[in-house]
Amino acid sequence: MSSSDLKGSFSFGSGDTRLLVSSPEGEITAAVSSHAMSLASPVWKKFISPPWRPSQISKTNKTSRSEEDGGARLSSGTQLDEPLDFREDDADALLLILRIAHLDFISVKKRLSVEELYNLAILCDKYDCVHLIKPWVDEWFRDAPLQIVGESAKRIFIAWSFGRTERFRIAASLLLMQSGMDEAGQLLDLKGQAIPEVMPPGIIVAKGCAEEIMSLRRTAIENLLEIPRRRIKSYKDNKTTMCRYSRPGCDAIIYGSLIRGLDLRNLHPDMKPEDVRLSIRTLADVISNLEIYPYYSAKGGVHDDCSLSDFASATASVLSNIGSPVLESHLRHMKEQSRKLLGELDP
Repeated sequence: MSSSDLKGSFSFGSGDTRLLVSSPEGEITAAVSSHAMSLASPVWKKFISPPWRPSQISKTNKTSRSEEDGGARLSSGTQLDEPLDFREDDADALLLILRIAHLDFISVKKRLSVEELYNLAILCDKYDCVHLIKPWVDEWFRDAPLQIVGESAKRIFIAWSFGRTERFRIAASLLLMQSGMDEAGQLLDLKGQAIPEVMPPGIIVAKGCAEEIMSLRRTAIENLLEIPRRRIKSYKDNKTTMCRYSRPGCDAIIYGSLIRGLDLRNLHPDMKPEDVRLSIRTLADVISNLEIYPYYSAKGGVHDDCSLSDFASATASVLSNIGSPVLESHLRHMKEQSRKLLGELDP
């Protein structure tokens, strides 16, 4: 939407409150109803009503005290002269919420992209107003291309904010298994892009403390690396020939096959999990398919039994025992959000 269209769309009748909103073309001053905003969001209500806006106490003679909201309440007809700063919020998502709050249902979009849903989810969480979107949320989820693999990180927050537990489980597990790392140790989504800044608490990382996905990823990668490391170590530490036919060349070929196979993927046996850039799924495929070349004797014999490995079954065992990144706190939050959408819980 162009800046001029946005500017016109942000005027809601005889609005008594001004908002500062950012657009690609510049800043917009919106006119909204303080009453509509107060009813729509308990957070907005605190923004609008004193003592959050102390300058308004002396600028109106029609205020009353309320124990419920903890401050002076502006009476109807009072013009709020100081604009509220919403410049950090996505303008389109904010406009959608304001249209609902001002009962302009005809202008509410019927379809939203994953990016639009993500931006909307951020504001619904930030302003505790998920209850507003109840009439549209099912249709938005049905129509949005939420199965696009590269959007899994944003799908996590969308599901968390809108109380979609099963979608949250699927998206979080997908991100855990298929996300990689950059050189700075930052988690990357399935498109190789940095994970969005706004994510559910505990799902990625907070202030340098490894949390659920990072912790599970590190453990899984360590267990996967241990599979070839164990085999390599048996040859490295044993100074006697391990070949059942007592051929040193057989040991050398097996040892070299493993080292070379890992090296081709920029891996090595003593690598630390945090230095692995590959996803859990990709690393598992690499290890499961490590090829051990057999030794051919001068007499034409082949040491197939020496080159056998259990890498495929060992890898499958590691993958089957990876825990879930879904925390009890996530489940409680999504249950609460779902109840708000159903009208069973006040915001």
